[in-house]
Amino acid sequence: MRILITSILICVIVTCAFLTGCASPTANISDTPKQTASATSSKYTINFSEMSGSVSNVTFELSIPQPNLPDKVKIYKMVRPEITTEYLVSLGVKFGLKGEVQQDNDAASIQDKESGATLGISKITGTIDYKVSSKFYPKEKPNLPSDEEAKKIAMDFLSERSLLPEGDVASTVNRQATTSYGTAHLLVSFTHAIDITGPGAKHGVRIGNNGEVIAVFINPTNPLNLPVQEIATPKSINAAYQEMQVSQNYLMSLKTQKVKVTTVKIAYWLESVDKGQEYIVPVYVFGGQCFDNSGKQVGIFTGYAQAVD
Repeated sequence: MRILITSILICVIVTCAFLTGCASPTANISDTPKQTASATSSKYTINFSEMSGSVSNVTFELSIPQPNLPDKVKIYKMVRPEITTEYLVSLGVKFGLKGEVQQDNDAASIQDKESGATLGISKITGTIDYKVSSKFYPKEKPNLPSDEEAKKIAMDFLSERSLLPEGDVASTVNRQATTSYGTAHLLVSFTHAIDITGPGAKHGVRIGNNGEVIAVFINPTNPLNLPVQEIATPKSINAAYQEMQVSQNYLMSLKTQKVKVTTVKIAYWLESVDKGQEYIVPVYVFGGQCFDNSGKQVGIFTGYAQAVD
């Protein structure tokens, strides 16, 4: 039985951005992109096509403090995990599941008919997708822990099962899963020792009634544990900023007419969990806010450009 791992992907990209008069020094970057700017095809090329922008006539304004970014960046070699039948069975035991392992070349699953819980595993990246869907939205208002208690529950659950990626820390709690009675369950997200981004950068634990863990989604790909392919000099922010605009590698509201870019950082791009990749490559991540013609804020902005060619 082939598991469609990508069907459960929820691509949520959270970018913290602030409007500021920016009295401090700003990066010396031109707002007018050169039409010749483009990523050179190489073994490190990333295909951002899934998130290319389609909004026309958008103007960009750059307002960021002089960023403190590294002079050198590491490129990591991906190591495909060894997913054996023995590992799958032991993983099912860790989650308390009773059921046979169903698998094909790229994925595997275990379904517990008694509890209704399912466990999906991508053999390409080792991504774990455990859930008890019937408990996501209970009929009656659940007894949910505080945010701090939820973070501890999530950390303990993963640590006790040796599933917590090195350097990961529970950092935020989302309460957007609501019904008529209010919050149905909590979603705990994580920060990482090395920033990751992209469709495969998924880490989350859902906590339901009486503090029960009802879902876990973890892509264990972690640059901390991967061999370094090479150390490279990143392209300038100026070149990356122009490339991002020309290539339209960004996410924004369709109502956007102006973007104010206020943050930039380097993170590592993870492809979809069922796709995999040969190298873990750094990218520039630009953040900011979107505005319509009247100057009203209409959402957040996230843009990408490769940090190396």
